[in-house]
This record gives sequence, C-alpha cells and structure tokens, in this order.
Amino acid sequence: MKSVALLLTALVAAGVMLSNQNFDLPKLQQLQTVTTLQGQFNSWKQSVNKRYGSPELELYRMSVFADNLALIEQTNSAQKDYQLGLTAFADLTQEEFASQYLGYVNKEREEIDAEEGFNAPNGAFTWQGKGVITPVKDQGQCGSCWAFSTTGVVEGYWAINKGSLPSLSEQQLVDCVGVVYGCLGCSGGQMSGALKYIKANGVTTEAAYPYTARDGTCRVKTGAYKVTTVKQATGCASLTTQIQTQPTSVAVDATNWSLYRSGTFSNCAKNLNHGVLAVGYDDAGNWIVKNSWGTSWGQQGYITLKTGDTCGVCQEVNNAY
Repeated sequence: MKSVALLLTALVAAGVMLSNQNFDLPKLQQLQTVTTLQGQFNSWKQSVNKRYGSPELELYRMSVFADNLALIEQTNSAQKDYQLGLTAFADLTQEEFASQYLGYVNKEREEIDAEEGFNAPNGAFTWQGKGVITPVKDQGQCGSCWAFSTTGVVEGYWAINKGSLPSLSEQQLVDCVGVVYGCLGCSGGQMSGALKYIKANGVTTEAAYPYTARDGTCRVKTGAYKVTTVKQATGCASLTTQIQTQPTSVAVDATNWSLYRSGTFSNCAKNLNHGVLAVGYDDAGNWIVKNSWGTSWGQQGYITLKTGDTCGVCQEVNNAY
C-alpha cells in the first residue's frame, strides 16, 4: 500500500526525471502510477464534492485514498461475499472515520451470547417498500447515528399503527435529549435513552426542526409524536421477533463499514459504536439494515449483515410502541 512518504518520493522522482529528460523505464512507470492515481483521486473528489485547504493536506488525503484503493482492490479480488468501493469516506483512515461518524455510546456491560437458541428465520421478510420507512438520511460529520436510529423506530411505529409516515427530527434529539438520557449530541448517544425521552416529551417533525449536523441549543423540547412503551431486548431470536413487528433499532460495530459497497458483510468485531435500523432479513436470514450516511454509501444507503450476531447486531435491540 502507498504512504505519504512513497507518494512524495514518487512525485519528486517524477519531477527530477522530467527536468533531466532521463526517461528510464522504472521512473517512467512510477510517473504513470502517480498520474493514474492522481486521475482517480481527482475523479473521486469531483464525484463527492471534496476540497482541501492546502496542497499538503490534499497530498496527505491522496495518500490515504491510495491506501483505501489498494484495500478495495485486494478485497474485491479475493471474491468475498461482499464488495468494497470508493465511498465518500475514501480519503479517511479507519481512525478518522470512526471518530467522525460513529457516535453510539456503548454501555459498560459484558458481551452476551446473542446466538443462543437462535435459528435463522425461514424465508425473507422486510419492511422495505411497505410505506413505513423514510428515505435514507445523512447524518453528516456529526456523531448523531443514535438519533437517526431512534427516529427510524418511531417513524415505523407511527406508520404501522397510525396510518401515516412522518419524517421526525433528529436535530431535536441532538439538541434536547441530554446527558440525563445518556446522550451527548454530536458526541454520541444511546437509542434507549432517546426513546425514553420521546416517551416523556414526544418529538416533532424534521420540517419543524430541520437537521444541521451540529450541536445546537434546544429550541422545542416536545412534539406530537410519542410512544408509551420502550422495549429493550438482547439476542438474535429477539431481533427476529422485533423486526416482524416493526423496524428496530440496533447497535453495531461499524468500524470497517466505511468502504462497503454491496453484498453480505461480515468483516467486523462486536465493539458497539454505531446506531442503525434493522428493517428485515433475506432468504438466508441475513439482516437488512438501514444506515444514515446517505444513499451514495452501500446499497443505496443499506447494508446486508451475515445472519447471526454479525457486528454485534443482536447485542442491543431497542423498540418502542
């Protein structure tokens, strides 16, 4: 894989080669490699509308891009059950990605055996296309995944039981839920706490309280959309049951998700750090999950996780009625 030092060396070598008119084959190949990479990087930048504040920063981001590009090519050539691609996060290291986009506050507890007594469901089930899930949203550079996972639960509940699908305000939750419910705005939060907040106060619509992707002062504490019961469970059997009732909030380890493009993903641990919405499962029992990173990521904003407790998806199951 390339690094900043290797790229700098290649660029300097290319400059020396041109000035001396010394077109030996190894240096020419090096120049072609850098030129090809530069073209791929520029094309990607344009597709995701990325700009950088200095040439030095741009060079660093291109070196990270090169590392990620090599990982994509290596993974896809191995013919795994999933494929990687150049997502909007292709210029971020894994550590940078995790610090900016993974905002679930993990409760201190021991990992459970979530697959005890679990058999993958027979036959597919999904809420997609049934008018109970809002379009995929984008949390931006704010660790508010917990808020999007939470609104997904209440939106689904309301559509199934009340007959209309609202788009609810994640920004209200970011600004108003607070530490008493275990939430810290863009610095992270817990879906169980946010659901308890909605039970006590309600939540308003996104139109009434638009999303800004940054922390703000609470402007409206209450809302017309409430729940009366918050349910927490663990285990893959419980997740199956809850999904059959309505879209369900789950916590996952999304550390390796940044470059996911398609297929059934399983390359993850169970260090819960991200909140998402489980909306169904396929014929093999693989979980269908709605994310909050926009539609350009994954399968139009969705990811398929291998059946069982993949990425810790069965460790914390949250719903509300």
